[in-house]
Amino acid sequence: MTWKNAAVTFEGPGGKKIEALAPTDLVIEPGSFISLIGPSGCGKSTLLNAVGGFVALSSGIIKLDGEPVTGINPDVGVVFQQYALFPWFTALGNVLFALKRFPMTKEERRERAMTALKEVGLEGREKQLSRPVVGWNAAAGGTCPDLRDLAEGSVDG
Repeated sequence: MTWKNAAVTFEGPGGKKIEALAPTDLVIEPGSFISLIGPSGCGKSTLLNAVGGFVALSSGIIKLDGEPVTGINPDVGVVFQQYALFPWFTALGNVLFALKRFPMTKEERRERAMTALKEVGLEGREKQLSRPVVGWNAAAGGTCPDLRDLAEGSVDG
């Protein structure tokens, strides 16, 4: 993964430009483990959101496996800082919803969802409503074919 002059600027009240991410260069080699550490508001989450394709860059480029990030990529798994589940869905319903974007039959989707729930210790709890339970975001993340753990567990201080 490479970042070259990656920057994000938002327009604030009155048209004021807000620099959410200063131009950043970084190369992360395959198999590396990194941590983004910094004070609240320094751009950690903005950078990860740009890698996930949720936020467009104002300038520069981010590449994953040599390909530019141009939007949301189903090969990238994101674990959000806050729970990102539909509270009115069951555990199974949330994982099935995440799988709808992939070309597979209803049966394949259900099998894959049940496997993901089992992998994170939620077997037997698939009919439970999605109150925040440890492991549920992991189950939804487990649906990605090529999980690049972009966990936003950043330290804000």
